[in-house]
Amino acid sequence: MTMNTKHKSYQCANGAILSYRLPSEQMVNTFECAIEEQAFSENSLLSFDFVFAPYNIESTPVLWLKYIKPIENLVDAFELSMMDNYCISKEEYLEQGKIIIEKLQFEEINKLVYSRVSSVYSTDIQITKFFDDLLNKYPDAFCYFLYIPGKMCWMGASPEILLTRDADEYATVALAGTKSTENNIDSVEWSQKELDEHSYIERYLDSVLSINLVSFDKSEKYTSSAGAMFHIKSDYRFSSKLDSDTLIRELHPGPALTGFPKMEAIHYLNDFENHDRKYYTGFLGPIGPLKKWSLYVNLRCMEICKEGYLIYLGGGYTKSSSAEAEWNETELKATTMKAIINA
Repeated sequence: MTMNTKHKSYQCANGAILSYRLPSEQMVNTFECAIEEQAFSENSLLSFDFVFAPYNIESTPVLWLKYIKPIENLVDAFELSMMDNYCISKEEYLEQGKIIIEKLQFEEINKLVYSRVSSVYSTDIQITKFFDDLLNKYPDAFCYFLYIPGKMCWMGASPEILLTRDADEYATVALAGTKSTENNIDSVEWSQKELDEHSYIERYLDSVLSINLVSFDKSEKYTSSAGAMFHIKSDYRFSSKLDSDTLIRELHPGPALTGFPKMEAIHYLNDFENHDRKYYTGFLGPIGPLKKWSLYVNLRCMEICKEGYLIYLGGGYTKSSSAEAEWNETELKATTMKAIINA
């Protein structure tokens, strides 16, 4: 797999802080952690308590967390790093968007997920308040906060499962399309472009599971809500004796994060994206030897820095896309984090 390799390398660190809450649960789990960098493997999935993986797990060390001790209360005493990513202007984004749409007319690519980074400058950074607000505002999302002193600080509220596991029982989802929740869920209508995007993800998941001789149950597609947004969703459930790292490598990064066909889309993203996705569109979640895991795609997230925030956003382009509409979709997705920053 060929992807951008602009990620930083983080040295092993103790004294990191992790806080997270699973969707629809009340308990918030907060720990001081030790962190190790290792290649992605089944052994690590079984040996550590939590994984924080980047977009590109092939060329960048995955961060594996081991709980040291629980923490009762977070205190705003964080040593933050400087902003270090490229933030595209709207004008440049629209120009790039038009080029992407033109290429999609002639190339054998049905969909390309083009991402960007948006900066919000602030001198009033209240991390513990932001996380409390995030937990209260998005009870059905996987909410997390991860801080490594002087190196990185991330926060997010993901609506999307990558893979859950309970012994040999697994679940994943096909998620696509984004609309505001201003309307009633029963009145939401999806365009053919949005339905096509969802279909590409289903086709990929169907293929991956079938090639690996995994029989699966798939729900009908339906409209689901996540925070201030609606999405098209279908649920997959299956049993498998395959190693989990094999399944995860097949599923990540899928067409929901790259495009379809996947490898061709990744090739083009290397040319079009001038920023580093870092841990955006990676995955994270609790793991361990009991084989009861919950891994989520790192969407609706931000990096907290000394000068403010870097919000990571993306949208799916097809031949029928409008660059302006895709920009507006990323702005809608930004409201998940901006609602917390501006509260």
